[in-house]
Amino acid sequence: MPVDQLIQAVLSPQGVVVMAAVVLALEMLVLSVVHYRTGLGLRPAEIVLAKLPGLMLLFALLEALSGNSWGMTGAYLAAALLFNIVDVVLRQKKALQAARDTDAEA
Repeated sequence: MPVDQLIQAVLSPQGVVVMAAVVLALEMLVLSVVHYRTGLGLRPAEIVLAKLPGLMLLFALLEALSGNSWGMTGAYLAAALLFNIVDVVLRQKKALQAARDTDAEA
């Protein structure tokens, strides 16, 4: 593939979305490695759960930009909503538990 075509492919709207998804995946990997090495930050499962809604939104955007089935776009949007709700509920439970632990110590 000539360099001109490669640059056009990477800088196309779909290429930019794919690059954003790759950066998001690399971010999850780096954050997981930092957690394993230092014990700081979110656990890998929490990282993935926090990033999944954004990844699903990127996939929905890619489907829409590619002109593919609107059903898949809707499915990715629904998955993003579901993952976001699960993430918020689990974070709330964790915050409530931390508040209870703080009250019990006092």
